[in-house]
Amino acid sequence: GWPNSKTIFDVFPDGESVRRFIGDLGYREAYARGSYKIFANPNAFLPHLYSPRSVIKGSLPSHTFGRRLFSEKTFDLVNTLILTTGKEDEVWRALPETVEHSPRVEFRKINGTKYRIRLHRVRNGFPLVFSEMFHRGWRLIPVAVPEGKCGKPQPERDARRQVAPASADDIEAWCAQGLLSATGPDFISTAFHGVIQNQNLPTGSFWETWRLPALEEKYHLQANEYANAWWVDLDDLRTRFPHALKARPEGGADLELILEFTPQRFFYLGAGVSLVTLAGIVLFIAWSLLRRAPEREKSAS
Repeated sequence: GWPNSKTIFDVFPDGESVRRFIGDLGYREAYARGSYKIFANPNAFLPHLYSPRSVIKGSLPSHTFGRRLFSEKTFDLVNTLILTTGKEDEVWRALPETVEHSPRVEFRKINGTKYRIRLHRVRNGFPLVFSEMFHRGWRLIPVAVPEGKCGKPQPERDARRQVAPASADDIEAWCAQGLLSATGPDFISTAFHGVIQNQNLPTGSFWETWRLPALEEKYHLQANEYANAWWVDLDDLRTRFPHALKARPEGGADLELILEFTPQRFFYLGAGVSLVTLAGIVLFIAWSLLRRAPEREKSAS
């Protein structure tokens, strides 16, 4: 085993044995060119946003941690937050190995720098993983939970998406359970590992979060060696962001968050300054032309 590992070709006698082994794992050939082949498992990708149920803390390249990680028979990457880097501060030390209750995740991708997230059945603190390259510019901002309205299901069919669309029956059931906040003509995914992508959630204005505080940076962690993760502390939310929690009749709460890449704000500010400058130039030219018009009329007469 690791670190004294061998390549797959050292273990199997020929290429056919390798292909059978890869096939047994659920992988299928996705691309081939010459002697190179790429295999993919359509059921083995991580959701864009998800809340795992367990936390593994370690420090790579620790042999002990590596053996533990890859030898656990019940290891499930989607339901595990792996922390191998970062400062061992109070947040790190307080993270539990098992999350008692993981919330259901509903989100909308507004654009590449902004996501709206609604978490249902929040009962305790939990981790939230965002499967994009780690960057300190990503901020998680609690906002007030608006009233949602589920109407007639209109599931979109789009073969380009990795996750299949939800059926009308599923949508109706989720609305009844309070796990879906809005319906409409846009895409609603199936529940993949407890995550629903709902493109019918509101987009909001691009400046809606500019004066709002975000979760403290100490809760922002690097997950799985590359991704962004946050520990969402329920006590901190109740103290600093009570407006972002909405109690549910059966217990627990719903939580509204905006995930935003804050350096994008400089682009918006720059674009605004450019538009104002351009408008000023156009108005100045128009004013100059109008001011000189009487002089040209006198000269002509």
